[in-house]
Amino acid sequence: MGKAVLVITHDDRYFHLADRLVRLESGKLLATEQLDGEQPTSVEMEAIEPP
Repeated sequence: MGKAVLVITHDDRYFHLADRLVRLESGKLLATEQLDGEQPTSVEMEAIEPP
């Protein structure tokens, strides 16, 4: 069984340790980035209001 660790930070010194980045601003989902090797792939999203 796999494991997941969720880290919430504003400190970009730890971003390189992640497999995926999810970007939020004012509670709205802005983008996700899947970090595969050296080239991140980004998915920009329209801001989604939280429920």
